[in-house]
Amino acid sequence: MAESSPSKKLPAKKGLLHAFKQQKLRAWQPVLTPRWVISVFLVTGAVLLGVGGILYASANSVKECVKDYSDPVSGQNSTFTNVTIKSSDCTGPDGSPSSLGSPVFVYYQLTNFYQNHRRYVKSRSDDQLRAGGQDVTDLSDCDPWEKNETSGKYFYPCGLIARSVFNDTFMLYKGDSEDQIGVDTSAEAITWETDRKEKFVQPDSFSDSTLTKIDPWLSTPDESELFPGGVSNGHFINWMRVAGLPSFRKLWGKIDSTVDLPVKVVVDNRYPVSSFGGSKKVVLSTASPLGGRNFFLAWCYFAAGGICVVLGLFFFGKQIRSPRALGDVNYLSWT
Repeated sequence: MAESSPSKKLPAKKGLLHAFKQQKLRAWQPVLTPRWVISVFLVTGAVLLGVGGILYASANSVKECVKDYSDPVSGQNSTFTNVTIKSSDCTGPDGSPSSLGSPVFVYYQLTNFYQNHRRYVKSRSDDQLRAGGQDVTDLSDCDPWEKNETSGKYFYPCGLIARSVFNDTFMLYKGDSEDQIGVDTSAEAITWETDRKEKFVQPDSFSDSTLTKIDPWLSTPDESELFPGGVSNGHFINWMRVAGLPSFRKLWGKIDSTVDLPVKVVVDNRYPVSSFGGSKKVVLSTASPLGGRNFFLAWCYFAAGGICVVLGLFFFGKQIRSPRALGDVNYLSWT
C-alpha cells in the first residue's frame, strides 16, 4: 500500500489587501456611551443654532419693498400702470426703511404660474439656443410650439417657455418728480457669464438661406425693442431659467446708487395674469453676502438644532433619573 504524500503547507496570507478583504483593517471602534451621545447631540445642536442665527441675522439685514400692480389703477390707461412704492411697502431690520442702500436689485414676481409643469419644462430646444437657430433639424422637444403652420418655418426660439416670456417693462422715478432713476438692465448685470457665452447665442444677422427655414420672431421690430439682442437678452435668459415653485421672482435690473423712498414706478403693463388667476409684483431689494430676505434656510437650521438639543436634554434627564451601568469595555473584542 503506497504511502500518502504529505500535505503541502499553504503560504500564509498577509498584506494590506488580505486584511482589507477579510475586514481586519485597523479602525477606530467607538463605544457610544451615554456621555458621548449626550455631548454630541448638545454640541451639534449648539452649532446648528449658531449657524441659523447667522443666517437669520444676514437675511434680516436686507431691506425689501414689494408692490402689487396686477390690476390697473382706476382712471389710468390700461396699458401703463403707475404705482408708488412707499416706506409702508417695505421691510427691514428696523421696520420700514426710508431708503435702500446701493446696490438695489429690481425683480418682478409672479404667483400661480407653474413653470415647473412637466410639459412646460420640456418644451424648449437648448441645441437651437446654443446654435443660434442654425443647423438644428430636430425640434420635436419644442412641441406644441415648434413650427409656424402658415409659413412652414421653425420658430426661433421655439417652445412654450420662450413663447410665454415676460414682457412688462419698468421705469423708476424719484418721488413724484420726473427725475428718472437709472436701472442697469444689461445682460452683463443680471445674468451669468456661462449663460451669455455658451447657452444663449444670437447671431449678428441671419443669412437668406437661414431665413427660409426659421422664423426669428424675437428679432422682429416690435419684439426687438423689448428684447434687444434676441435670445442673448438678459430678461429672456432669466425667464428661460424655469422656477421650481408657482410663486417666483426673476431679476429685471440693478441700480448702482442709493434709492430714497418713495419711488414712482411706471409699468408698461403687457403681461396678462388674470387668465391663470395670478398676480404681478415689482420688488426692490438690497442683498447680503448670503442672499436676499429669505428666512427659510435659517428656520431649517433652527429646527434641526432645536431637535438635537431636545434629544440631548432628554437623554441627559433619562441618564440622571435611571442610569444604566456599563460593562467593562476591555472585554470587548473586535476580531
